[in-house]
Amino acid sequence: MIIPKSRFKGGFSLNKTLSSDQCPVEFWKKEGEYFHSIELGIKVKETPNELVVEGEVAKEKILHQFTADYDIRVLKKFNDPYLNQIYGACKGLRLMNDFNPIHRILHSVITQNTTIERINYMETCLRSQYGDGVYFLPNRCLGKISCRLGYREEYLKIIARALVEGKLDPEKIKSMPTTEARKELMKFKGIGPKVADLILLYGFGKRDAFPMDTWIRKALIREYFGGENTSIRKLRTFALDYFGEHAGLVHLYIFFFERKVRSQLR
Repeated sequence: MIIPKSRFKGGFSLNKTLSSDQCPVEFWKKEGEYFHSIELGIKVKETPNELVVEGEVAKEKILHQFTADYDIRVLKKFNDPYLNQIYGACKGLRLMNDFNPIHRILHSVITQNTTIERINYMETCLRSQYGDGVYFLPNRCLGKISCRLGYREEYLKIIARALVEGKLDPEKIKSMPTTEARKELMKFKGIGPKVADLILLYGFGKRDAFPMDTWIRKALIREYFGGENTSIRKLRTFALDYFGEHAGLVHLYIFFFERKVRSQLR
């Protein structure tokens, strides 16, 4: 199957998107010139103008995963020097959608206060021993977990039990406005502000969520607060007011730019 890149509003770089470390990329593995999705059971490579897909999958699934209808050129409409620089350096980077919000809820819990390498180890272990080979399964995460999760094990079991018992209802979260959904998620031990925003942005496609981490915090302080130490609460309020409904996309671009591009421009 061939998908023209013109189907993706504002362009598309498969390589940038799948090397961005945003949440759904855990399902994609690099294999030579292809990326293999263990979730969709396909392989995809890109040319300058097309995606070449090997395997059987509905084209709509690929368009959905890579938010084809979301015009990433909105970043230029802010007329902001910093965002213009980021957009130019990261052109083609696209926000991704999840297919399984329950998996995203569980996965987000293990991502806190650790490294990408450690997350990769934990998710591989959980996927194989406490899942179906692709997703984590809540009913298999209720007892002892031998994946070196540390304190995250307690959190994972609490959230898994809440999902199994229906106390944490994905359909309810999906139907709520972002602010209310965030409050609902944070009622559960193990889900703090950043984890809640990751869940909402990727698991539920709420694009006005803005996960705050060290990279984002430093960038906002440097670019918008004159280098003055600023509280996370104030930074987040600024980001939500300024970036609005595109806060999630801006978050992804800042995250990618600061970690993988800016250091090479110095």
